[in-house]
Amino acid sequence: MSSIKYSQLIKRIRSNEVDPVYTLSGSDIFLQDFFIKELSKSFLEDSNQRYHYSLDIDLAKDLLSELYNQSLFITRRIFFVRNLNKAGKNQSELLEYVENPDLNNCVIFVDEDFYSKSKIFHQISKISTSVNVSPPYTNKIKEWVIYILKLKGYRIDQNDLKKIIEIYGDSIGSVINEIEKLNLINNGSKDLKLNDYYFENKSSREFFLWNIIDYLGYKNIKEVLIIYESLINHGYSNSQILIKLFNFFEMLCIFKSGHSLDSSNFNKIIMNRLITYNKKFTNKELENILIELRNIDLKIKSTSINHKLLFQLFFSNICKGVYV
Repeated sequence: MSSIKYSQLIKRIRSNEVDPVYTLSGSDIFLQDFFIKELSKSFLEDSNQRYHYSLDIDLAKDLLSELYNQSLFITRRIFFVRNLNKAGKNQSELLEYVENPDLNNCVIFVDEDFYSKSKIFHQISKISTSVNVSPPYTNKIKEWVIYILKLKGYRIDQNDLKKIIEIYGDSIGSVINEIEKLNLINNGSKDLKLNDYYFENKSSREFFLWNIIDYLGYKNIKEVLIIYESLINHGYSNSQILIKLFNFFEMLCIFKSGHSLDSSNFNKIIMNRLITYNKKFTNKELENILIELRNIDLKIKSTSINHKLLFQLFFSNICKGVYV
């Protein structure tokens, strides 16, 4: 197989033309995330069989075992695999799988470095569908944003779009994130109006880490994004936020399982609302959220991806039920 333009790829996926193996080259987190969402909607249908492997931590033999694992019932599954060069002695077996894949699986190999010298990644790229998800040049941002807006069905005045791009046009994700905020402010309307935009002013108020936990527990994306902006503006680091999020969702997992809790990490407000939070999350959803938090931690430590955008996408995915 060969490389394919991103727009052609999305068109094919929306037509239910899904290939069994993809390689994504590049570090644009928004393009990666958007591709994954489109693929999940088309390929998984009502199922939620998504698996994440980072081979610098997970064992390649475990990935292979899962890929070859045949269920009694036909179930479609998606596998996201990073750090392929850490597969070690299992590289040849992975290559054999790619040459003859299970059509009920869709495997996505990701390398953040478009110029990667990973031999196994290049070998797989040659026999799979390869996609460039590198950040576009600045002068192409508007073109990409208009394309994404069309796919989402959003309508916005060109002068308003120009203003947003002037301020947030360092990446596609930054611009789309601000437009998603507009959508929320306009109560989900696809006709977006900039004159209702007030996020920046409101985020000047000081909040605390427990505030973002509380609103995430209720899946209130509008307030979560405001509070996140405030936390960053008032000196909290993404690492501090990440640790608190992991502790919260881990505690929610324990609470859901009926085991005793250590309440020392959270105040009485959070602890008293655990029953309410618990009703809004499934077991599988919490497992996927913890996996994604681990992935975010890896990206923060090992890539130059915009950390703020990582968190904003993560919050949006939680509140929209993407991890269910």
